[in-house]
Amino acid sequence: MKFYNIGQLSDVFDYITNTLVPTVFVTQDQNGVDLPIEDWARIALFNKALGGVLIEVYSKSTTECPADGSLYKLYPTCHEYQGLDSEYNSYLLDFSVDPNDTLASLAEWKTKNWIDASTGEVLISVVTYNGELEGYVVTKLTLEFHLGGFITPKASFTPTISIPDFQDSLWSLSDSTSPGSGSTDDALTKKGLNTAINTLWDIAYYTAALRVIGAVVIALIGLQILDRFHFHPQLNILTRTVANALRQFRSFFVVFFVIFSSFTIIGCMIFGDRAKEFSSLDNAMASCINVLFNAFDFDSIKDLRFSVAFYWIYMIVVSLVLMNMMLAIVLDAYEQVSSDSYKLEVSVSLSSRIQTICWDLLFELQFLYPDQDIAVSRGKIRSRLLEMVLKEKMKDTSIESLTPQTLRNLFPKTDIRDEEIVATLHFIEHGIAVQKVLTANETQLNEK
Repeated sequence: MKFYNIGQLSDVFDYITNTLVPTVFVTQDQNGVDLPIEDWARIALFNKALGGVLIEVYSKSTTECPADGSLYKLYPTCHEYQGLDSEYNSYLLDFSVDPNDTLASLAEWKTKNWIDASTGEVLISVVTYNGELEGYVVTKLTLEFHLGGFITPKASFTPTISIPDFQDSLWSLSDSTSPGSGSTDDALTKKGLNTAINTLWDIAYYTAALRVIGAVVIALIGLQILDRFHFHPQLNILTRTVANALRQFRSFFVVFFVIFSSFTIIGCMIFGDRAKEFSSLDNAMASCINVLFNAFDFDSIKDLRFSVAFYWIYMIVVSLVLMNMMLAIVLDAYEQVSSDSYKLEVSVSLSSRIQTICWDLLFELQFLYPDQDIAVSRGKIRSRLLEMVLKEKMKDTSIESLTPQTLRNLFPKTDIRDEEIVATLHFIEHGIAVQKVLTANETQLNEK
């Protein structure tokens, strides 16, 4: 009997007896050789189970059904939670006990109707420690008994790292219930096991919270890096596209939410009593989202009335119309941002400009060449030197435009080649283009 195959009350006992106990109460190795007592209850070789298997049963109190007349005579007794202490019972399968004795205890519990029609929920908890990885795992198997008569099995596994301050507590728990220790106080063992489980759950919760905080920090760092690209018209395309698209999405999201919520509620009302996928608003919302991404199994509702009409109307309105509208908004924003970035038809080479600035600084500090009269560097006239010469020249005469001959006249002692003149003029042109782009972007931001 597999855990997820449990469907009725009798399956619960069969699963615990025929599957859980042989899996957890390990007394022999893979070759059938009896293990020493200290190696009992090792699951999958390296996971040492601590204390025992804790089984918690939550039952509903018996009450009178609200029906009257003949219906009351037909069904007089109902069940509901009333918050009484008697509605909770716990059972412990101690790892220090031989598996045959454990099966005998289970058979005795079965005769006492420990799980019956009034049962609302059964929790099976096992705590294991892996010395190879120095970590704990809390395995919790949950069986929910619904009013419709069916059972929903759920499983959760909560791993946590080993904490030095908590090791003594868990070791005491394991040692107090270890074979040969003479401990027979089940109530004390249950309390210790519950404490260990709750503490490990808290550790896992805070660990998950720290991971979420770390993820948020990484996301903020990424946004900060993207924000630093605002000075560059090409690198800033993504961030500006998203920003422009989000402004247009405000009204779109209102319309999308109304239409999506309407289809969710309609699906829940039409198929809720016959299809699990639409049995609740949460399930209906998840199913509608899966339809958008082609992850929904239409066979689950194809035999239901109005399923074809609902599916195709939803696909046309939401998937085809609204999703394409969203894509159109993004493309429009991208086109606008791209036109702003390339309207000057200039490709800004940021790395080249940074390298040029660094080389000029090295010349100024005389790290490479002590001769300050060198005018050409890296295939063009040094930008800082050209700026200083132009400022001195413009004190006496006005220069309306820079031509190749003008540049040669500024440095008469240097033999400047034509390609170096062209590279210098291109560098100046790029700088003017960058300045215009930054000024235009700053003006747009101020206007908004």
